[in-house]
Amino acid sequence: MVVLEIVFYYIFGIEGIIFGIALSYIHFTFIAFKISRDSKIDFSLIKSKRSFITNNYLESAIGGVRGQIDLIMIVPLLGFTILGNYALAMQFYGIMMVISMIVFKYLLPQDASGVPNLGLKIITVLISVLISVLSIFLTPIIIPHFFPQYTDSVIAIQILSLSVSPATMGYLYISKFLGSEKGKFVLIGRIISLSSLVLGMLILPGYFGIIGAASAFVISTVCQTTFLAISKIKYLDK
Repeated sequence: MVVLEIVFYYIFGIEGIIFGIALSYIHFTFIAFKISRDSKIDFSLIKSKRSFITNNYLESAIGGVRGQIDLIMIVPLLGFTILGNYALAMQFYGIMMVISMIVFKYLLPQDASGVPNLGLKIITVLISVLISVLSIFLTPIIIPHFFPQYTDSVIAIQILSLSVSPATMGYLYISKFLGSEKGKFVLIGRIISLSSLVLGMLILPGYFGIIGAASAFVISTVCQTTFLAISKIKYLDK
């Protein structure tokens, strides 16, 4: 993707980046063809798993909206200057979540196979706590040095770092629910997260600016993880 984006940018301009992103997925076509040739596709499974597939699709769609709605709402509420600082803070948050996302991708098939991996989950949570602490103390040093025009994002990154641990725990719960084919709990959790984020973005930024926006994101993450934790205790740990 990186190579295609750079090449197409110099050939077609800014629009070439979009083509680069699209064409970077072309190799999946060959993988899908190979799988369909070597393995029989059982379409009857779609009917038997229809509810699970539908819940997963809706969960992914709502998760996509949740990932962008805060950025969209900031512009009319706070303007483009705050959006730039908030967007940079969200990029740092994405970096802080890389390890958690990698572990989630690994744990999902493990949970589906009934492998608990309790030790790995505990280590992942501890790492997320360490990342949060380091971010809080290092951000005031890193941002002014590398991004002097975005010093207003320092406090936002520090607040968003508080979301790393609950978000990591949330992904561990999501993996467990999806592995148990109970996707409706994940869907409800996403709806709670999206609703609380929208409500928080409507209220908090007007009073606290970028601090309120970052706080709304953290609150939405905590709400989702709390629901998933309660649901796991009630429905999976019987």
